Amino acid sequence: SKTSLGQQPGIRCFRSEKNGLNVIFCDVPGPLCSAAVVVLTEPLNDYGLPHTLEHLVFCGSKTTPLRGFLDTFATRCLSEGTNAWTSEDHTAYTIETVGHDQ
Repeated sequence: SKTSLGQQPGIRCFRSEKNGLNVIFCDVPGPLCSAAVVVLTEPLNDYGLPHTLEHLVFCGSKTTPLRGFLDTFATRCLSEGTNAWTSEDHTAYTIETVGHDQ
């Protein structure tokens, strides 16, 4: 189940009671929709595992060879593609596409 975290016009915040996932929805006018998924990936060492995970999400692996799946899905939603970056404590995945009213 989800519980609301705050009340502001056009902004809805939810937190899953089951797994602690936070979702923030911002209702803003305009023809574009964008999403950013930010995942805590603070490394315990300097092996580069968070950045490797980022590449696995986009490129797949030997056992899951789904290279380009997210970009193919994104272009079917009239997006120019997806993007991601890894920082010191998180990895962010982004997409921007046309809204459903367009």
